Amino acid sequence: MPINKEPAISVVICTYNRDKFIGEALNCLAKQTLSSELFEIIVVDNNSTDNTASISKNFIANHPELNIRYVLETNKGLSFARNRGIAEAKGPIITYIDDDAEATPGFLQSIVSFMQADKTIVGIGGKVIPKYSESKEPKWMSKYLYGFVGLMDCGEEPKRFDSSMKYPAGCNMTYTKDILEQAGGFNNQLTFRSDDKYIFYQV
Repeated sequence: MPINKEPAISVVICTYNRDKFIGEALNCLAKQTLSSELFEIIVVDNNSTDNTASISKNFIANHPELNIRYVLETNKGLSFARNRGIAEAKGPIITYIDDDAEATPGFLQSIVSFMQADKTIVGIGGKVIPKYSESKEPKWMSKYLYGFVGLMDCGEEPKRFDSSMKYPAGCNMTYTKDILEQAGGFNNQLTFRSDDKYIFYQV
């Protein structure tokens, strides 16, 4: 590991049987504009039975310039995996992305800059733009289905989350490690969905 100091941000990818996507999610993090000394990547494998582990470990071996760790969480459930991420994180900021996410190059830089500019901020969420197999959004897609594909787009200007914006989507949510610990972490009884809603209201 080339990094000896505390990172500014920890990126946590909780994954389960997503060997089709995890490689590209990791590749996007290798292309970040934020200096590799300022972030760490933690892959939390929630006991996958496919090639997720080997893909993750091969990526780590092929990217010695990155501060990245693979950990196995055998307690099944997304909240268990997210809480393991909190325990493993060394950075004061923790951002969660999905194992099929493709982060833009400036993703981490924008988060760190935004949160360091105002120390009163304890959490933020960002855009989630679905990538369809077709070239553009299917004609049958409607606002009533956006939750199933994870779409969140509140525009270009920063806004406060309120009743109209709900809460940060779990595939792109960031909180300080301190506030996550103060909130008691994620609810381990929520094993698949609504963990992002739960933690938002706890915070």
